[in-house]
Amino acid sequence: MTDDIGIMRLNLFSLNSRGLALGLFAAAVALGAFGVCFTSVAVQTSSLREFSRTWNPVQAEIVSVGITVKEGRPEPEIQYRFSAQGRTHESRRIFLAGGPMDDVRHLGTSVKITYRDAQNLSVTREFSAGEIQTAYVHPHNPSEAVLIREVLRDMKPVFFWGVGLLVIAAGFLLRSFSYN
Repeated sequence: MTDDIGIMRLNLFSLNSRGLALGLFAAAVALGAFGVCFTSVAVQTSSLREFSRTWNPVQAEIVSVGITVKEGRPEPEIQYRFSAQGRTHESRRIFLAGGPMDDVRHLGTSVKITYRDAQNLSVTREFSAGEIQTAYVHPHNPSEAVLIREVLRDMKPVFFWGVGLLVIAAGFLLRSFSYN
């Protein structure tokens, strides 16, 4: 398009539309990636909880107990030894997936943990050095075990954030194609 003196005018609206479309597309990709990550973590954690029901119970000896402070909160430190598939293993993993606990106390040679289970009920467990407890061993990786088959974090909000981000990303993506 030219004006009266022969100078070509740029269609600024067209350039802005392309830029806006590209911006919306980039935002859609970024939000979609976050949405997929959030949703994936929530689904995998729920699957881990279900899969842990197949883990084999074994007798484990509590080797040592203690408490460390992480981010201003007390965290239990429990080391235990167990045998699986003819080999002796040691582990410090307490829960399937950690999270906030209601209370952690060090009582001399024992540690008392209070947490919420999957039904949001308060549960207290005590672990003392030298005692025998049940540990649950991964059936395909015998070096992986837990003392408590619980996921302390509620994954529902993470799942819904992920789905929400995916919906927003889909809206941005569809809107980006409406600009020429």
